[in-house]
Amino acid sequence: MLQNKKFKLNSDSTKPFFLIDSLPIVLAKGFRAHKCNTAKEISSVGFCSSKNPYYFELKLHLTALFKNNRLASPLSMKITRAAKHDLTAVKNDLLNFNHSELFADRAYCDQSTKQKLA
Repeated sequence: MLQNKKFKLNSDSTKPFFLIDSLPIVLAKGFRAHKCNTAKEISSVGFCSSKNPYYFELKLHLTALFKNNRLASPLSMKITRAAKHDLTAVKNDLLNFNHSELFADRAYCDQSTKQKLA
């Protein structure tokens, strides 16, 4: 992203630019995912659509402040069950970014959230 001109910020821009995404914290995978008992109260079986297998995992949602030509600085982290949808997990948090630029994948947006953020 740092090398892509599309993500270069104007030096006169007053709006902060935030990045948000999630990543799995895998506790067990494959056939062991359905038998795992580790941290059952906060983890669950999830499916990673980009990698295909089932995992017994937690999901980390990270929000970071993007600064031009520098690595993004983490602002907030949230851990949820793997089975919880990304948008459901952080929808209320997303609405706090209404006076900023927000970069996220499609999992973080539905029609009502898009309208509220606009």
